[in-house]
Amino acid sequence: MEKNEDASLYEGAMRNLSCKNTIDELLRSLRPFSSQEKALRPEGLGHDINSELFFKNEKLDLIIVSPEDPIVDQAYTLLTDFFVRGELVSKGALVRKMHGLTKHFEPRAQYRLFIVKNKSKIVGARIIEQIPHLDKNLSNTGKNILYAIYIAVDKKYQGGTGIAKQLYISSLIDSVIEAEKNGKDFDAIVAECSDATENLQNSVGLKRVYFKGKKKLTELNFRQPHLHFNPMTGEPTLPEGEENKEHFMMGLFDKRFITKIDLEDCVRSLLRQYRSNKIRIDFQGDKAFERYNNYFDSLENEILSQIHKSGKLVLLSKQERLLYQLRHGDDSVITHKPEEGLD
Repeated sequence: MEKNEDASLYEGAMRNLSCKNTIDELLRSLRPFSSQEKALRPEGLGHDINSELFFKNEKLDLIIVSPEDPIVDQAYTLLTDFFVRGELVSKGALVRKMHGLTKHFEPRAQYRLFIVKNKSKIVGARIIEQIPHLDKNLSNTGKNILYAIYIAVDKKYQGGTGIAKQLYISSLIDSVIEAEKNGKDFDAIVAECSDATENLQNSVGLKRVYFKGKKKLTELNFRQPHLHFNPMTGEPTLPEGEENKEHFMMGLFDKRFITKIDLEDCVRSLLRQYRSNKIRIDFQGDKAFERYNNYFDSLENEILSQIHKSGKLVLLSKQERLLYQLRHGDDSVITHKPEEGLD
C-alpha cells in the first residue's frame, strides 16, 4: 500500500497540473475592468489586468509601469528593503532592462514592472522577464521561459492581503498575452525563492526540485550567480562561495510530465541569461573576460552535473513535501537552507 501511495505522490508531483489551470481559474474569477481602471494603463504597455484591491477599506490600484514613469524610483526603493546588493540590479540597469536594452544598448529580454499603489505610495512591486529557451546545444527553441525575478510587498500590507498573489497572477496573464503578441509561446516558469514565498509559488503551480535516492529525497542545490564582477580581474566582487543559495522552483505551462531535460533546459537558459549581462567590453582584458566565463562555466557544470547524476526527478509543493515526511520521517527529505528574508 505504501508503494502505491508513493507512486501516486511521485506521479502527481512530476506532472504540473496547476500552472495553466490556476491561471485559467483566476481569469474566470476576475471581474470586468472599469473604464477608469483601463485608463490607468500606460499607453502600449498594459492589458486588461489592472484591478482594484482593498486593504482595511483602503483602495489600492495594480498597474504596469512604464520605464519613464518617476514612480520607478519608489518601486526600486521598496525592492531594496527586501533584497541585498548581491541579488538586486542597480536602478539604472532596471530602467534599461525595462526598455529591453543592455548597458550597451543592445536588444535583450524586457523587464516588466507591476506595482500596487495607494494614493501616496507603492505598497507592492513585481518584476518578470521572458528569457529564450535554450536546448543542450544552446540553440534557441523558439519558445520562452518566464523568469519570475523580484516580488516585494510593504510589511504593513503583508499577511493575507492577497497583494503578492494578485501581482503574480497579473504578471502571468500579461506574459501570456505578450508571448502571443510576439508570436512565441512560453512553456515553463522558473523562480529562485526563499522559504517565505513557497506557498505563493505553489499557488500558481511552481514546485521545488528534488531527486529520489535509495532512502531520501534530496533538493537541487541551486546557487544564484553573482551579479557584480571586478572589471580588472573578472572575479566576483563578493568572495567565492557567497552566492545566494535559493530554492529553485519551476513549473510547465501545460500538462506534460516534467523531465530532467526540461529541468536542465530551464537551469541552462537561466544561467546563460545571467551570463549575458556582461560582454567582453565590460572587462579590461581578455584574461578578465575569460575568468568571468570560467566562473559561469563552473557553476553551470556543477548544477547540470548534479541533475544528471542524481536519481529520479520529483517536484514537490510544500504540502506534498510535508506529506512525504509524515509518511517516511522528518529526515526523509534533505532540503538546503537559502538566505533568509530575501524574496
